[in-house]
Amino acid sequence: MITTHRAINFHARSLSCVIALFFLTGCAASTPNPTPTWLLSTPPARAPTVEPTSTATAVMTASPSPAPPTKSLTISSSPRIEIVAENLGYPDFFTRATDGSIYVSDYKAGTIQRFKNGKTELVISNLGFPECVIALPDDSLAILENGKERLIRYDLNTKQISLIATFTNRSGIQGGVDDFAFDSQTKTFIVPDTPYGVVLRISFDGKIVKEIASGFKQPTSAYVEREGSILISDKGAGTIKRIQPNGKVDLVIALPVSPDGAISDEQGNIFFVTLQDSAVHLLRAGSTKDEVYVKDLKKPAAPMWDVDGNLLIAESGAGRLLRLVIRD
Repeated sequence: MITTHRAINFHARSLSCVIALFFLTGCAASTPNPTPTWLLSTPPARAPTVEPTSTATAVMTASPSPAPPTKSLTISSSPRIEIVAENLGYPDFFTRATDGSIYVSDYKAGTIQRFKNGKTELVISNLGFPECVIALPDDSLAILENGKERLIRYDLNTKQISLIATFTNRSGIQGGVDDFAFDSQTKTFIVPDTPYGVVLRISFDGKIVKEIASGFKQPTSAYVEREGSILISDKGAGTIKRIQPNGKVDLVIALPVSPDGAISDEQGNIFFVTLQDSAVHLLRAGSTKDEVYVKDLKKPAAPMWDVDGNLLIAESGAGRLLRLVIRD
């Protein structure tokens, strides 16, 4: 079921508008997931409660960004593995800033570390299970705290934290929001709402929320492609799907294992990681065949492109950041 885009400004809309929205959508087909409580009249459990903290600029771009142009279009059949950084604790996600710094979230330690020029330094501590971090080019980090169910912004200059959105899981399903992406074209955050099986688009200041797709079982990660479509890893269903710019949801591939993060290059090749077999998989452009591309890793996570079009992978179980040289 694809829900018509609805801009919900909870600072401006009255309770009667929310009740009206409920009755207008009440005839929609049901999904295996509970109805998101923030779509109901009361209480607005899934509506982010936010504080205006926007520092957006007109030149903001996404990080991680779509795959950069590459000199070689050929995918190597024997990728080379290089160790970029070690002793990173339990790296769950990482992001590359405009100055070349790599920021790494340590889920277990509750920290964000900065890695540059072979050195690692602590940036933030005492976070509540940081699942995902994205560097924005205005010298700030957007961080998803799974333990506190909130999306925050950390200003690297002032060292101040401001709130973008909070989430309250009343679905009865264990776990919360795992991941998010940033859409550079619309200056919005794309948030797979894992317990409720929907995908949200949240404005940069957190005041406007739109449900852009639904019907997922357990969506855990998002990747915004260059033309504006969004890859969603539906971990619970064992599928990768694509949300088209017009809102249509297409099945990309159904898998025997659960994808936990997928990205694509400019040629249409899709790489994704899986925890069940600790591998990186490849779906070549125009193919429906799933290939195990790199195996025997230790809890791979957070695939991302480097500046040369090769893959960066966080190896959570080994505390390392790896580069997979994939271009012949």
